[in-house]
Amino acid sequence: MYFYNVMKKIYYNKREIIFCQPSEVPVDADAVYMCENTQQMIKAFRIFTADETVNNLYLVSENNPKEMRKMFAKEFKVVKAGGGLVKNPEGKFLFIFRNGKWDLPKGKRDSKEEPMEQTATREVQEETGLQNPIIEYKLSSTYHFALNTESLILKKCYWYAMKSDTVAKLIPQTEEGIDQVLWADENQIAEFMKNTYKSIEDVWKNYKQ
Repeated sequence: MYFYNVMKKIYYNKREIIFCQPSEVPVDADAVYMCENTQQMIKAFRIFTADETVNNLYLVSENNPKEMRKMFAKEFKVVKAGGGLVKNPEGKFLFIFRNGKWDLPKGKRDSKEEPMEQTATREVQEETGLQNPIIEYKLSSTYHFALNTESLILKKCYWYAMKSDTVAKLIPQTEEGIDQVLWADENQIAEFMKNTYKSIEDVWKNYKQ
């Protein structure tokens, strides 16, 4: 199923920042800030990052959450990446085990001129050894913060639903911290979701919608 989302949620380690309107804030929200300008958002963000007891921060706009998200993103260096959820002829899906967690193959774009579809396909090939994955459609985008030396970077990953015509032997890219590559059925994936990143949970949920 085709699913394309604007930036509504950003992950910070295992925590999350959610942009929304007042009616969308749940009763169990950890922290809620009404924000209509960049200064208010950055102040709320700094409070959030300093307090690890706050698992979710809701940045709320009465008027225009979409514009608020754009303003927020402009305050950070944005790095774009591409990745894939690949299905084989047996109905199994390609997963990797990297740095102690189950993950999907993904990586940074080589240059601003490189199409994101090319980035995603290349990263699947390099990280898993799978040849000729075929993109079927754009699945979703996820966002998370990452530390680069002393800077905070906003990473945007474009995810694609892909297919493979083969179940050939896979080769993990060990220099990228990948220990295993395998084809998993949905029962295995349910277990993987207990030890993965929230962004990967989102990708899987979007696929299953």
